[in-house]
Amino acid sequence: MKNGLLIKRLVIVLLLFFLAGCAATKTYKRGVQAEREGDWDQAVLYYFEAMKLNPDNLAYRLSLETARRQASKVHLSKAKQMMEEENIEQAMVEFRLAIELDSTNQLALIEMDKARAKVEEEAERLREKTEIEMLKEKVETEKAPPVYLSPKSPEKITLSFPSNNMKEVYTALAKLSGINILLDPTIRDRKMSFEVANVSFLDALDSLVTTNGHFYKIVNPTTIVVVPDNPAKRREYTELVIQTFYLSNAEVKSVLQGLRTVLGIRNISADPQLNSVTIRDSADIIALAEKLINRADKSKGEVIVDLEILEVNRTKLNEYGLLLSSYSITQGLAQEETGIRLSQIPYISQADWFLTIPSFTYTLLKQTSDARLVAKPQLRITEGEKASLFIGEEIPIRVTTITPAQTIGVVTPIHSYQYRRVGIQIDLTPRVHHNNEITLALTVKIESILAEMLEGQPTFTSRMIESTIRLKDGETNLLAGLIRFEERKSISGIPGLSDIPILGKIFSKELSQNVETDIVLTMTPHIIKTPNITEEDLRAIWAGTERAMVYREAPPIAELEERAVMEEMKPAGEKPPEEKPAPAKKETEEETPPAEESPPEEEEAEPEPEEMGEELTPAEVSITPASLIVFREERFSVNINLDNARNVGHVPFNLGFDPNVLQIVEVTMGPLLGKDGAQVSFVRDYDNKGGQLRVSLARLGKDTGVDGSGILCTVVFKAVGAGSTDIVFSNNSVRDATSNTLPANFVPAKIQVQ
Repeated sequence: MKNGLLIKRLVIVLLLFFLAGCAATKTYKRGVQAEREGDWDQAVLYYFEAMKLNPDNLAYRLSLETARRQASKVHLSKAKQMMEEENIEQAMVEFRLAIELDSTNQLALIEMDKARAKVEEEAERLREKTEIEMLKEKVETEKAPPVYLSPKSPEKITLSFPSNNMKEVYTALAKLSGINILLDPTIRDRKMSFEVANVSFLDALDSLVTTNGHFYKIVNPTTIVVVPDNPAKRREYTELVIQTFYLSNAEVKSVLQGLRTVLGIRNISADPQLNSVTIRDSADIIALAEKLINRADKSKGEVIVDLEILEVNRTKLNEYGLLLSSYSITQGLAQEETGIRLSQIPYISQADWFLTIPSFTYTLLKQTSDARLVAKPQLRITEGEKASLFIGEEIPIRVTTITPAQTIGVVTPIHSYQYRRVGIQIDLTPRVHHNNEITLALTVKIESILAEMLEGQPTFTSRMIESTIRLKDGETNLLAGLIRFEERKSISGIPGLSDIPILGKIFSKELSQNVETDIVLTMTPHIIKTPNITEEDLRAIWAGTERAMVYREAPPIAELEERAVMEEMKPAGEKPPEEKPAPAKKETEEETPPAEESPPEEEEAEPEPEEMGEELTPAEVSITPASLIVFREERFSVNINLDNARNVGHVPFNLGFDPNVLQIVEVTMGPLLGKDGAQVSFVRDYDNKGGQLRVSLARLGKDTGVDGSGILCTVVFKAVGAGSTDIVFSNNSVRDATSNTLPANFVPAKIQVQ
């Protein structure tokens, strides 16, 4: 009968395994059908259920991985389409699904970062400005514009002084430019040689003061003072500025140290309470310091770390043997509650005494228990800051201090209690990288009580791991294997009897306890904020020389004169440009056959009326669009166009705008001057503080210019403040291939920012 019952049970078990296998196969087939229909999400669910029913099936596992990758691609495609439709929030959901399905999908990670940046940019645009931000904008708007020199003519200057007095050279330069040049009384005249050809006034002035060891101070747009360049004169003529910078994110100590190290500022103080820095120095140093402070005062990145802590305790308890109620026999005297009288002592008999014999119980116990403690905290941590998590309890530990008393030989113990943590302590310090990876400095410490000692003092055991790991955004790290094994064994029984071999176990009790503990920790970091580094922060800052620091947004460019460059590139024996005819005659000659192939009278013939009309039509340099309405923080581009071009080889011009309304982001060259394959010199230099852009385009290595219409260059602006501004031309001209000025009109534009 027993064999029949065993067979029935075996059949039931086999039937259950068969049914489970059939269920797994059926679920797998449903996944295959969903895959054929292109429903990859449903296929992932079916394959996952099949894996749960039959986890050892390799085919199920491979199908699940394939379905996950395909589903991730589908969600990525949906997210891109939603981004094109400007549905960014739903696109973020699709990006997250794509990454959860396939954590190795790098394209999804990159696209999600772009979407997150758009969300942050939109939130920043819609965010209401704080009072301090509005005050900063007001100060920038009301700031007095810098003083610039205004020569009477933008024409190039040529000076040749083989051996003349220095003051004569300064005087000649002043007459050519219309700028009043005053000399400091300490400057001594001397003989010098100075030659420059076809350069601007500022280039000639810079060359002259540099070669003589001087510097100049601008008094007004038409007056400068030239001074010997030495520390004493610098201190005498340099005007000082005092400005306080209030930091929002950076630590004042680090900013203070950086300014002293990079700029060598001595007159600087910090206020830790207001988190501010005050500087007294020249305007150039203040401008450089402001740039450095703006680049350092960035909000730190932030991450959210999802932690999952699993503690598995497996306890085995064996308890057996003789258990006495009290391991002692007591003898007492039977008496009333009020006691006995002394007169009754002689009459105490055997009947007045009693004995207490302990009762006993024989214990047989075997117990096995498993315990799990699951914690899933979520920590939000700022980059560079340490976050601590403690899960456990604090145990009081008695500490005794012996203090000598006033009486000789007498000591007084003083008891106090200290608390010690017992449990899991986790310390995390994150660092966010620019490639969306996170470095975590990790410390995991596990403390537990090993055993109790005399007077209740416990013995502790510790396990600790210190590590630094680098994870991708959303990548999970598993930490396991922190196994602790405890074995406790105690024996209690009747003295003497419990020591007898073999029989002693009958008169004693044995307690055996085995405890095995394992800790499993998973960490998944997510980037929620990155430092707001802008394109402006990546640009280099040009700060002059070690001896004289000046603020420049672009390096000083030694601009080669295009005419000289063309002469160098010409073949040997070719006529120099100054021996060529005038531009009008040159154009006539280009339209007629060569002199030796045509009669002389054709050279002197008057041009046709159509040709004269074309020559008299001036070129036009304009900005398109000529009128534009944009919104604040919006980027837009305008084209600088040249129409009715005739033999144009060189176009220099300056653009002026209101820096409180617009800021230049980028300037790129257009195709007009190089449309025939000629090399083009393109020089651009802009000053967003002063609202100025200087552009020079010149054809190199060509005797002829270009005709027609087209784009000279494209300027990308960013609207930084509400208002309207005119984009106007100055110091402009249109020249032919021989640097002769051609008639031209320059048309400004108007931009309104809402």
